[in-house]
Amino acid sequence: MSDVIGAGSGPVAWVALVVVSTLDGATRADGYELARHWVSLLSHGDRGWVGTLNLATCGAVLLLASVAIHRRSRLLGTGPGVAAAVAVFATTLVVAAAFPMDPTPSYPPGAVVPELMSVPARIHAVAGVLAVGATAGMCLAGRAALHQLGRDRAARVSGWCATACAGMISACSVLAALSPSRSWEAAGAGAFQRGVVVVGAAWISWYWWSVLRTRPADEPVVDVRPVAPPTRGARDVVRGGR
Repeated sequence: MSDVIGAGSGPVAWVALVVVSTLDGATRADGYELARHWVSLLSHGDRGWVGTLNLATCGAVLLLASVAIHRRSRLLGTGPGVAAAVAVFATTLVVAAAFPMDPTPSYPPGAVVPELMSVPARIHAVAGVLAVGATAGMCLAGRAALHQLGRDRAARVSGWCATACAGMISACSVLAALSPSRSWEAAGAGAFQRGVVVVGAAWISWYWWSVLRTRPADEPVVDVRPVAPPTRGARDVVRGGR
């Protein structure tokens, strides 16, 4: 039961990442736009600590949840792929919090934009690419696990989710290349990135609910109900036997 709860903390953290970043970005009055700006830009501005704390906290919880997901997957007889992908995604969040991206010309207002990308920003960029790959990889690993469990229809849906993640980032890349300014923000990077994170949150929540929390056929069932005291007749039989 502890592993079921531990694995369940993963979907909670992933959904919290979506909800907190969306509310934080939507309520900022300094020019932040959900559709244009990356989630990581929330680490800048007057409330930058909220964005940083959101990334670090959700990453830490997801990293712990990946251990429980691994144990649960082993008990179910599936591979470690889903747990490994969740661990990679969690690590990218912690790295993104520790190494923030550089300001952009449009956010935060008045910030000095470096001519060359800083070293922390380069590390952050690598983490961002790995985060998208980990999300798609999680869905692909889940597809294989669901095939093992004989759930072919659900496996196909998992494959579609992986394709959606890859497709959204690919579309954003093409739009950025075709835009006059050749910028991610002009291509609506924030909307595409949030789309990937929402797909990941929805998938891991469904996977926990329908797979990870289920009881394997060979898992022992422990009866924890209190034992009723013997009746008077039963006590008499015991005495008579003596």
